[in-house]
Parts: sequence; C-alpha cells; structure tokens
Amino acid sequence: MPIVFLSIYFGKEQMGRTFCVGFGGLLVAARVRWDLRRRFWFWGILVLMLALQIPLIFVVQWPRGWVPAIAMLPIALAECLIVLGVIQLVEKLRGDSASNANKV
Repeated sequence: MPIVFLSIYFGKEQMGRTFCVGFGGLLVAARVRWDLRRRFWFWGILVLMLALQIPLIFVVQWPRGWVPAIAMLPIALAECLIVLGVIQLVEKLRGDSASNANKV
C-alpha cells in the first residue's frame, strides 16, 4: 500500500498499480510453496523475480482512472504461474522436494 500512495503522490499511479498486481502474484506463489521457506534458494528466487518486475513497472501503462480487478487478474495469475514454474524448475534441478524441506 505505501508504494501505491507514493506513486499517487508523484503522479505515477499506473506504476504503483503495476507493482501491486505483480507483487500480489508473487505473494500468492510464495504462499503456495511456503513449505520451502527454509530453503535459501527459495528466497533468492523470490527476490530475483521481484527484481525482474522493476523494468515491467516502467513499461506497462495502465489507463488512467479506475480499472476493474477482473482486468488485472490475468496479469497477477500469469505472474503467479511464472514464479511457481521457476520454483518448480529449480526444485527439480536441485533434487529437493517438499518432503525434504522440513529436514533442514
């Protein structure tokens, strides 16, 4: 929420909205795979995916005014699925599984 207020203050409401939609998708993905929270690489992926959103914040232009949530849902869903896919790929490459996540 502070990002939205800050972006509104600077007259860049679209940037705040773009960040919130992407960050929301990232948070949902993190919650879905919360069983991996004790893995260092899990947090590294989340930080990396958040950093990759920064260029998108400047590229995506939302229309001014109110945008219905249903219009933002596909973007948040895509973000969530991309993050989940990257987590699954790294988990497969490392040979980790959710059952081993609690043994750290």
